[in-house]
Formats: sequence, structure tokens, C-alpha cells
Amino acid sequence: GFASTFASRFAEACSLQPLAIQAHVDVESMQMVVEEPAEIELSGGRGEPVFVASLSEASLPARAGVCEGFELIRCEHQKLSKLLPCPAGHTLSFTGTSTGSDWTCSARQEECGCVQGKAGFALAKGGRRFRCATCDYNLCAECHRARSEAARWLVDEDFRALRPEQVLSRERVQAPARLVFRSPLNRLPNLSERQLGESLGVRRIKEMHFRRLVVEIGHAWKKIEVTNRDVLHRFQQACDEELVLNNEVLLGDEDEVEEALTLPVGTKLRLSQIHYEGSTKKSKPSDFGNLVLPIVLEWGRKRPPRDFPLPRLRRGLRAAGIFWLSSKQEELLLGAIEPTEDELDRYGETAWEMSLAEAFVMDTEGHFVNVGQPVKAHHVLAVTKALQARLRDREHEDGFDGLVSRSDFKAALHLGGIMWFTPEQVDVLLDAMDAGRGGGFLLT
Repeated sequence: GFASTFASRFAEACSLQPLAIQAHVDVESMQMVVEEPAEIELSGGRGEPVFVASLSEASLPARAGVCEGFELIRCEHQKLSKLLPCPAGHTLSFTGTSTGSDWTCSARQEECGCVQGKAGFALAKGGRRFRCATCDYNLCAECHRARSEAARWLVDEDFRALRPEQVLSRERVQAPARLVFRSPLNRLPNLSERQLGESLGVRRIKEMHFRRLVVEIGHAWKKIEVTNRDVLHRFQQACDEELVLNNEVLLGDEDEVEEALTLPVGTKLRLSQIHYEGSTKKSKPSDFGNLVLPIVLEWGRKRPPRDFPLPRLRRGLRAAGIFWLSSKQEELLLGAIEPTEDELDRYGETAWEMSLAEAFVMDTEGHFVNVGQPVKAHHVLAVTKALQARLRDREHEDGFDGLVSRSDFKAALHLGGIMWFTPEQVDVLLDAMDAGRGGGFLLT
């Protein structure tokens, strides 16, 4: 049969190939398998778009790059009947090869015209004809072939009224079929890097670092060593939750500090042991009572950054955890620190903060879109797929509430290739998504 004949010819063809080593190819049998469109599992339908739910990795669509999440947008499949009718619906019969020139192709009188482009009775002896005797309707072989090919294919482009199992069922679609899928990425490239980053919450990260940068460059910082616990208690009583002095604190020689000084109201304090770099812990007044003396205390007086040198800005950026800016971006930030006259009139002493926020956080010019590396469309798709897979694994667990946990989200970021955020930055993203749920968020 066909399989044995094909096997022998396949073996012969392989033996003729220029192989690096001498090889004997002997094929005794071949197995041919028809891949049915119904083997692709779909989801959606019933008023919703139809998507691929699962398919075999060995299938032709999978080898072409189709995977879960692709949308089926078009299906072309053949009709079961291959008999071409005349315009009145009668079946055309093949009458063989004509022996004279006493007929013409009726397509010449139709809008589409004859494929051969001939008119009158120019079809000479030897032409093959398909005819409806009832209507005296004739088609030449070329027109019949073209129309049969076109009429043999049905095109489906709207599956929303069907259940997903009906779309590619064997009753509706049989091989061969042409399936057209749309990648989820097709909808994402229209989103800019800014839009993708903000959808993930990157602006929240920039806000955190901006607040730290304002504290760094908006104060003149000094250090003192404290060896007396009474001094720590005095600071604890005078500070608010942001470690800003609400009362003046006098430190004299009896307080056993390096020098006598008075810290005025509004002075900002921080503990060197719990500083920003690499730490996710925010220091607070209650920390003072738990520290082991001696300690190094940093205090800063507000000092608007006028005539600000670039090296000082760079030190402030590093202290605020902003390590990803280029030299050009640093220079742009330096320029933003100097507010315009209009901003000075509107905001007064805080004008430089407003100008810096506009440049770095709001970023209307698009100079500071990314935190580290840019978030791309394929990152968002990969993270979403990883989260969907994790939710499917957990849906049968007892007590499953449908929320994405913090650990699931962190794992999905790594699986999606987003590995440049620090643990603290990831926590900022999670806090924004959690929205007060206390441990998870919905994947929408």
C-alpha cells in the first residue's frame, strides 16, 4: 500500500544524501497520523474571544510557536461536498473534451469573467467543458477548477456564539484546515515602556527613592557618637515618628557626646546602623531604647540645595539607593534641582522638591522611565503566565481564596525574567498591589 511504497522511497532518498559517514538506511514501514484541529483545547466563547487552553507540544501549531493564551481569530476549512453547481443550483457535469468550437465559457458574461480571458466562441477544439444541460450553462476547465477551489473553503472569523468545544469539533471542522492565531504580545507593543512599567507599579518605587533623595540632599548631615542612655531617652521623647525633633534638645559635656551642641526644632535624626542602603527597615523612636551603646547618630538641618555640585548629588543618589542612572540622567536631575522663578513664587522653599518630583517621579519628558532595566511586553506576558499556572496549581488546595500570594509574585517575577529589582523594591510593588487585603491580590 501507500505506506510501504512511501517507506521504500524514503529509505532510497535518505541513502542518496551526502552524509559525513557511511550509513545504511532501511525503512520497512511508515506510520502517518492525521492531526485533527479538534485536538486543540480552547477556552472562552459564549460572547467572549476564544483562546488556546492547551495543546500538545508535538503538534504543528506548537512547533509554529502557538501556546496557551493565543487567540483563535480565523479558521478556514473545506466543505464536505466538492460538487460545483451552476447559478441555479444544478450540478455541473463533466462532458469531456469538446470536438468542436460550438460553445463558449459562460463566465465571460459574469462579473468575474473567464479565467482564460476569452470571449465569443473562441474556445477551440480540445477544450474541456463542465455543463448544465438544463440551463445551457458551460464552464471551461480552468474556471471550474478556480471556482471549485474557492467554493471548497469555508471561513469562520466569529466564534463568540459557540461553546469552546464546538469551535474546532470534528462535526464542524475537518482536516485540512487553516487556523490563524493572534499572540497576546500583539496587543502589548502598543504600550510604551512607561505604560508597561507603571502597570507593574514602577512609579511607586521611584516615589520611595525620591523621598529618600529629598532627605539626603535637603539636609546638611553630621554625625555624633552617643554613649549615654539618658541622651537616647531625651531624643526618643523629642522625636515624632519620622524622627524629626518637635522640641529643642540641648547636649552638653555632661551628656558625654563628642561636643556640646543644641539641636533645634525640625532637625532630622537617623541611626547609622539602620540606614537606607540595603535595608528595608525604617527606624523609629522606639528603636532608641533597644540599641547597644555607643552608637553613631546622624542629624541633619534643612538646607535648600542651592548651587548644588554634581558630586554631592551623586553621593545623595547612592545613599537613597538610586544606582541605575546614567551620567546624562544625573546631569538632568541636577538641572531639575534649580527651580524656575515661577516655581519659586508658587512653592517657596519647597520649589526645588516640586521641580525634582516633576522630573524624576512624574517624568513628563520620559527621561527616567525605568528603574534599572526596562520592563518589556514579553516580561509582562511571562509573569502573567507564571501567575496563572501557579493559581491553577493552588486552586484545589484547602482554603484557596483566589489571591496571588507575595511569595508567588516574587517567584513569577524571576520566572518572567524580571530579576533586577531589589527585595525592598519588590515589597513596594507588592504593597501597591495588595491594596489592604493583607497578604495577596487578585490577578485581573
